[in-house]
Amino acid sequence: MFAYYSTASRNTERFALKLDRPNIRLPCEPQWRYILVTPTYADHTGAHAVPKPVIRFLNSYRHLMVGVIGCGNRNFGSMFGLASDVISHKTGKPVLHRLELSGTDEDVRKVREVYDYFVQQGRLPAMSGC
Repeated sequence: MFAYYSTASRNTERFALKLDRPNIRLPCEPQWRYILVTPTYADHTGAHAVPKPVIRFLNSYRHLMVGVIGCGNRNFGSMFGLASDVISHKTGKPVLHRLELSGTDEDVRKVREVYDYFVQQGRLPAMSGC
């Protein structure tokens, strides 16, 4: 399943819903392993890249995460998708993909392939919920 955090822009939510795979919106209490989908909200120095609700969620459920997908805006240059890099570094889990805003059809295709691969390998359950 995908666990995603989305704010008023709803870009991350729009992307998660386009995937047509099980997903839950933070905050929640996942029962199964998941792929995290998160936006980046860094300042010009890169500080505060990971949204606070995502940090709180990971403090309790990082052990269930198998990887992270970073969302952002390429206009922010080196800060693009920075939250996924920070999360990957702190958890040791891989960055599986980065996408801009709510993603393209190609992003959806690639992320579905990653998800389906993880299900086939038994690293994610085929169906799950919160």
